[in-house]
Amino acid sequence: MPGPSRTNGSERDRLSEALDQLAQRPQRDDQGRFTPGNSAAVKSGARSDGFWRAIGGVKQETLHRLRSDLALDRDIPTTLEALLDAFAEATLLRRSLFLRLARSGGAITSRGRSRAAFNAYLAVADRERRLALDLGLERRQKPLPSLEEVMAGE
Repeated sequence: MPGPSRTNGSERDRLSEALDQLAQRPQRDDQGRFTPGNSAAVKSGARSDGFWRAIGGVKQETLHRLRSDLALDRDIPTTLEALLDAFAEATLLRRSLFLRLARSGGAITSRGRSRAAFNAYLAVADRERRLALDLGLERRQKPLPSLEEVMAGE
């Protein structure tokens, strides 16, 4: 059984950089109106095309590690592929929400209320856990090639 989820430093840094780039975009125009793609009103980023484009490389790394952890090859059922994709997205969304909460001062506002991002974090963490259970938490063994495949050099 693999150990706890591991996030290497470069993945965390790339996720943080992507969030920083989104926050650096102009939020308002000269008349004070919000500009397209602003992040001022973003609560979770789940529906942000800019967010998902910015972390596309990190998502691919996460999918690659998932496939390796679960010993999966390229030929997997479409439903399993969809579960892997959803798990990677939930994981990255949860991590980005954590970073957002940490940057905003925590889960509770100065008035003692729970931040909307904290509620989103809890919902995404629960979804991530459910997807992990669907995928299975144990490492699978890769199937060995047949003697004929070895002899053919495949």
